[in-house]
Amino acid sequence: MADTPEEQPINKALVVCQQILRFMTGIFLVSLVLIILLTTISTGSFVQVTAKVLYYLILLSGLVSLMTWLYRTRIEKRLRMPPII
Repeated sequence: MADTPEEQPINKALVVCQQILRFMTGIFLVSLVLIILLTTISTGSFVQVTAKVLYYLILLSGLVSLMTWLYRTRIEKRLRMPPII
């Protein structure tokens, strides 16, 4: 079934949301692995600062993912609603 002209921008927005969620998941996982590796190797001041930055990056990616998910669910609910006449 082909998308109507009204649905095309919405579908593009959903695709962008999905890409953002995937990217944020990647940032989360890479940061977590780097924290584990760095703190396993050393506990020096460089590692402490780097781990703290990575920790805040994890928090930021979680917040961006949550906001993107909320936006996406609002778009999906709008798609299910009957048109207002």
